Amino acid sequence: MLPCRLAAFAMILLFAGCSAAREESRIAAMVPLDATVASFDACHGTSCTVRTPVSLSDDQWERITEIFARSAKSAAVERQDIAHAIALFERFVGEQTGTMHDVGGNLAVADQAGQLDCIDESVNTTTYLRLMRDADLLQWHDVAFPAHRNPNLIDFHNTAVIIERENRMHWAVDSWFRPNAHDPYIVPLTAWYAGWRPGDGAVAVSTAPAETAEPDDTEN
Repeated sequence: MLPCRLAAFAMILLFAGCSAAREESRIAAMVPLDATVASFDACHGTSCTVRTPVSLSDDQWERITEIFARSAKSAAVERQDIAHAIALFERFVGEQTGTMHDVGGNLAVADQAGQLDCIDESVNTTTYLRLMRDADLLQWHDVAFPAHRNPNLIDFHNTAVIIERENRMHWAVDSWFRPNAHDPYIVPLTAWYAGWRPGDGAVAVSTAPAETAEPDDTEN
C-alpha cells in the first residue's frame, strides 16, 4: 500500500505544479507589454475585470525617479527603494482608478471596483517594476513575471517577482497584504511559496512594518 500512497502523493504534487504553471502563464498574459509612463492600464475590480487607462505626469514620474537618485549600495537597499516606489505608484494610480481606499487583503467592502485582489496587485506591481527597469532605475535586480502558490491545495495566492542579479535569488514583491500606497512586503520567493504570511518572524522582510493592522482573511 505504501508505494501506491507515494505514487498518489506524487501525482498530487505533479498536478499542483502543472496547475501553478498554468496560472502563472495566465496572469503573465495580463501584464501589459507596451506600458509606458505616459500610458498604461491598471487592473482592479478583482482578477483584472476592470482595466483603467492611466498615466503619470512628469512631476509624478520625477518623484518616483528621485527615490533612485542615490546610487544603491546594495541589493537590499535597492529593495527598500523599490518598495517605496511601488507605494508611490499606487498612490498616483489610485487617484485615477478610484482604488485609493483599497484595503489590505480581500476584506468584503461595498464597492469591489475600488478593490484589488492578488491578481490585480501582481499585474500592477509587475507593470510598475517593468517601468522602473525600462528606465534603468534598477541596478541590482531584474523583473520576472508573477508567481502563483497553492501550498495546501486550498489557499492560493499570487505575487510580483524580482531577481537579484548577483546571485539570481528570487524575491516576492507582495502588495496584497497592505492597503493602497503602503510599501509591499519583499521576501524570499522560496519562503513565499511555502506559505509565508505577515508575522512570520522566521523570514527576513525587506520592508518596514506596516502602519496599520494586517488583514486576517483568506488569501486570493
